[in-house]
Amino acid sequence: MDNVTTLKHLCLGAEAVALHTHHESRSRTSSDEGFLSDVVDYLEEDSEDGDEPWLDLATLEMKSLNLSKVIKLGSRFFDLQCLTSLSLQSCYGLEGAFDYLASGKTDDGQLLSKSLRLQSFSLRHEGSNPQLKAKLLGFLRSIQSLTHLAILMDNSPQNESLDLDQVLDAHGKTLRSLVWDERRGKRDAFAPSQETSLPGHGQLQQIGRKCERLVELGISIDWRSLGTNTTSPPSSVYNLESTKVAFTPLVHLQVLNIRNMPFITPKKMVLPVEELHAAFANMVLKSLIGGYGGKGIRPSAPLALKTLALGALTYRDIYNGLGCHISANPSLYFFLRLQIYKVDCKYQCEGQPRPLAVHTETGAYEKTEAAGGDVNIFKPYWLG
Repeated sequence: MDNVTTLKHLCLGAEAVALHTHHESRSRTSSDEGFLSDVVDYLEEDSEDGDEPWLDLATLEMKSLNLSKVIKLGSRFFDLQCLTSLSLQSCYGLEGAFDYLASGKTDDGQLLSKSLRLQSFSLRHEGSNPQLKAKLLGFLRSIQSLTHLAILMDNSPQNESLDLDQVLDAHGKTLRSLVWDERRGKRDAFAPSQETSLPGHGQLQQIGRKCERLVELGISIDWRSLGTNTTSPPSSVYNLESTKVAFTPLVHLQVLNIRNMPFITPKKMVLPVEELHAAFANMVLKSLIGGYGGKGIRPSAPLALKTLALGALTYRDIYNGLGCHISANPSLYFFLRLQIYKVDCKYQCEGQPRPLAVHTETGAYEKTEAAGGDVNIFKPYWLG
């Protein structure tokens, strides 16, 4: 107990229950009361009735917990105003928690804390609904000056996307890293319908206009908005000019992660997965920067992009497959898996850089991190 009062970083909960219910497509059950009771008993050993919150936490991460209970209990031990980073992974009871975090009041109107001073917020949630999205939006608009924001939300096709425009109005000027991934079902349910309502050129242009300080961007996109023929391997059918315009204002962008892959029918997957990925990566570079002959590349706008990645991490990647669902389609699993490329501009064509995507890592980001690259956007991962 001697070190409790010096805690700066605290992680509560575990993802085992969330992982199981996710793969079995079952409803979440409340299974964390005993765990929370043990945590409370442990903390109360050094706390007296009537004391002010005494844990001076800087970062708090919660996994697979009922937040309607955690928030009320936790406020007895730590002041949320002291937090600079909050991460909520596969938790539930979020609606009431977001109301409290936005207003500092519980359902009965009791004031428990002052406004938050977060610099970083991360959320992963499976099974979102319009009410939850409205509460989340209210919470995000109640805080200011985030520098790091990561939102991963599973959506059913009929649900509307979260209003990215309003979020960027509140935080765009200060954001240095942004992960925005609203997918349409599990990875193994790969289908064209999953791209419905994903960000197209309109939302990409919003990011470009409102987030000019971005260094890292991770986003799922509607590949069809790029003009991609998703029934065949990649070819020169991208809408190059509109894509390039969307990203032109992001002059500080060094790391880009497109977290989803375009739908390709198995019969059209004529190339090996590694070659298919590399072809898509180089086509994305061509879309962002212009033609390989130097068209659209302005000497006054040097290329800042250093790392390009396609796909996203899952629990299986993070924990080396421990306790994970085995995909019925291994080829699909490897096609959707995170692939990281270095952007190499040493090649020239007509006196201008001809960028080339050089593969460096699969399913992890340790090499990128060791090389000194910013990798915050690779860390948010799906359960499956």
